[in-house]
Amino acid sequence: MFDSTVKPVLWVCAVTVIFFAMAGMLLLSKAPAIQYLSSLAIMPTDVPVIIGHTELAQHPGADAAEAAHMKIGRTGDQWVIYNVARTRKIDVRTTLQDTLMLKRRPLTQGDEFLVDQAGVRVITATPHSLVLEEKGTGRQVTWDGGRLHFQKDEPFLSQSISLDRLRKWMRWQSRAWSLDQTEMVLFSVGGRINTPDRWRLDNAVPGAVQVRYRDGRYFLAPGESFVVGFKEAGPRDGTFSRLGLELDGKQGRVQRL
Repeated sequence: MFDSTVKPVLWVCAVTVIFFAMAGMLLLSKAPAIQYLSSLAIMPTDVPVIIGHTELAQHPGADAAEAAHMKIGRTGDQWVIYNVARTRKIDVRTTLQDTLMLKRRPLTQGDEFLVDQAGVRVITATPHSLVLEEKGTGRQVTWDGGRLHFQKDEPFLSQSISLDRLRKWMRWQSRAWSLDQTEMVLFSVGGRINTPDRWRLDNAVPGAVQVRYRDGRYFLAPGESFVVGFKEAGPRDGTFSRLGLELDGKQGRVQRL
C-alpha cells in the first residue's frame, strides 16, 4: 500500500500524462494532412520546361533536386529530357536499359571531342581496352588491364598504390562476373602532368572530363571543364547539358527517372 505522501504525487503524474496525451491527440487531429506529389503534368510549349525542387514540392537540401535539375521539351514529335543540374545526376531506366545516366557521352572508335582548347580522338574502344589520341600532337594513352599506359617518352608522376586504385583494379578484373555493375570511374583527362589516374592534356584544366565504364561501354562524363564539344555538334556547341534523351527512342521507352 502507498503511504499518504506518495498518493498525491501519483495522482499528479497520472493527470499530467492524461493531459499531454489528450493535447497531443488534439494537435494531431487539427494538423493539416500530409500531401505528396504523385504526378506532374507538362503541356507542350515552344519553350522547354525546367523542373527543380520547387516544381517537385521538395525542400532544398541534400536529398532534394537542384533548383534547375531537369529540362524537358519537344523536338519534332518527341519529348526529350536533359540533365541541366550542376552536380546532381539523373538516373533513367528504360525498356532496354536498367540504368542510363544523362550527361554521358558514349565513346566509340572514330569519335572526336573537344575539351577546352584540346581535341581528342578515340582510336580504339573495345571491352578490354581504350586508346585515346590528342589531335595535332599524336600523343596517345591506353587503358588496359585496369590501369593507364603512357607512351615510353611520356613522363608521369609516380604515386604509391592506394586503396582506391587497388579497389578499382579489382573491380576491373572482375567486371565480367561481378554483381557490382554500377558505373566505374577509370581516369580523368586534363592538366599538365600524367598520373596513375589522369592523362595529361596541356590545353585543358586538370580533371576536365572523366572516362567511365559500365556494361562493356566507355563514357565521357563531366569533370571540371564547362567547355566540352562533340564532333557532330561542332566546336564548342555540344556541352553535356545538351545531351538529351528521347522518352521513347533508340534507348527504349523511359520507365523511371
